[in-house]
Amino acid sequence: MTERITLKIIVLGDSFVGKTSLINQFVNRKYSSEYKSTIGVDLSTKAMSVKDQLVSLQIWDPSGTERFRCISDSFFRGTDGCVLVCSVTSIESFNSFESWMNDITNHIGYNVPFVAVANKSDLDPIEWQVTSNRLDTWCKKKNIPSFFVSAKDASNVENAFVRLCEDVLINNSTKQSTVEISQINLNQIKQNNQNLSNQKDSCC
Repeated sequence: MTERITLKIIVLGDSFVGKTSLINQFVNRKYSSEYKSTIGVDLSTKAMSVKDQLVSLQIWDPSGTERFRCISDSFFRGTDGCVLVCSVTSIESFNSFESWMNDITNHIGYNVPFVAVANKSDLDPIEWQVTSNRLDTWCKKKNIPSFFVSAKDASNVENAFVRLCEDVLINNSTKQSTVEISQINLNQIKQNNQNLSNQKDSCC
């Protein structure tokens, strides 16, 4: 395995969708039915292996309140990937996906991998407002993966985070390759200019 790398993951969504419970299930494999509102930002960490790459995840969990959308750019700086969370029982939280995605893209100024999850899939389907067709249709338009998850029984929780990490690693590798190619091209230009300069000097 290669040297461990750190990835910054931000979990975004409206209040009461279960973001903190989702993170707690993924990081600690624990679930609590007691609701505790996030004040400000919580930070959790988890070490794991993704496709033979050791990664240390920094999982940022901001408040889902409207006022927190005014958070400064410094919070989003260095973001590698984002989990969008809604509740299957709240169509409003699903409709907020668009604005949450726009928020983070506008703040950081570049595109990052996303994964969209509909939490509380353990509840009776009769209570669901977010259907599989609705979630799949939106995610296909955005070209991002989607999962129905349950922070309570852990269904698909790890799968969602692992998929995001895989996409982040691919995205980071692509960016690195682009930088290396750009550097090679820059070096070639410098070398060509130097050769032309030498030719001019020899003609004098």
